[in-house]
Amino acid sequence: MRRLLESAHCELPRGLWCEPCAGDGAIIRAVNAFREQRSMAPVQWRAADLRAKTRVFLDPLIGAENVEIADYRDSKLRHEPVHVTITNPPFAIAEQVLRTAQRHSDHVLLLLRLNFLGSEQRHSYLQEHKPANIFVLPNRPAFKGDGKTDSIEYAWFHWAPWAAEYSKLYTLALTPLAERRSPLVPTECVA
Repeated sequence: MRRLLESAHCELPRGLWCEPCAGDGAIIRAVNAFREQRSMAPVQWRAADLRAKTRVFLDPLIGAENVEIADYRDSKLRHEPVHVTITNPPFAIAEQVLRTAQRHSDHVLLLLRLNFLGSEQRHSYLQEHKPANIFVLPNRPAFKGDGKTDSIEYAWFHWAPWAAEYSKLYTLALTPLAERRSPLVPTECVA
């Protein structure tokens, strides 16, 4: 989180921020600590999480009135305009979280597997909604607090209002299945 916030390419506005898959509030704590260390103005938070047990972490952190125990995709938060939505969503619903956040956020930052980009199902959406920035994590993150990592590469994906003009992400056209199985390709070239 700190490396992302330190990046000169990721200047985010203060104001109202949303954490839609808040869990124990790790992202909220990291953002708040970073801004406090830099003597930056604090941000206001709204958060959602499916699990009622997360209230014990979130309520003291940002106030019970700012926490909703609900699926973000169906929550009241999805209608509240915010400056920044930032989260590490469950991968299975990441595209739905992205689409929801883009409807009410100026900036959307999602911590995702890099293979989020390589999907036939997401291809057309990502062609129209390219991230402004992709910040690859050179160290694999440990998500369970035991220091162990998985074998997946991760990045922070940043969507912003100006992304369409300045995005440097190029997604190649889909290769039809028949072409991928072409007998014209020598066996030693098939990966």
